[in-house]
Amino acid sequence: MAEEKEPEPGVELTRVVVHQWQCDHFGHVNVRHYAAIFDDAVFVFWNGHGSRTADGTVPVTAETRTVFRSEVAAGTVVAVRARIKRIGSKSLGLHLEMVNPQDGTVFASCDVVEVFFNLQTRGSEAIPARVRESLAASSQESQAEEVVADKFRERRHVGRPTSTVSRHTSAGGSERERT
Repeated sequence: MAEEKEPEPGVELTRVVVHQWQCDHFGHVNVRHYAAIFDDAVFVFWNGHGSRTADGTVPVTAETRTVFRSEVAAGTVVAVRARIKRIGSKSLGLHLEMVNPQDGTVFASCDVVEVFFNLQTRGSEAIPARVRESLAASSQESQAEEVVADKFRERRHVGRPTSTVSRHTSAGGSERERT
């Protein structure tokens, strides 16, 4: 029986061809270029939601967390997909994945927190109503896809052992993550 492929999250935002000049001395994409590809995808995401307002309130990236899963070499075409994880009063959480569009291999994922910021007052603002409506509509689509992905994960992991991973935090403590 063929291995089922986990559904890809969200909607495809962009495709990029990786060039030799983006690779490091090991022959794969350098970290700085993953960041640029994900950042460009975030701009494409916001372009689809009319995020710039007349009063100068715009989304800005407040936090990113990237996980590298598989090497990417020059000449590879990658697609970036996104789904909304959370809509807050002033911020939004996004999950992005950089994938091989032909076979679904995940090269990297990036979780992003975007905060709405007023360029005149230099402070955070509530997500504008029309942007929130657009995000809510997209989020409902993402939630429907996530339900399918959750059911898929449950089927794949029934009866499999779980493990716990500890990570040390900058405050000297540790986090425990169950996988």
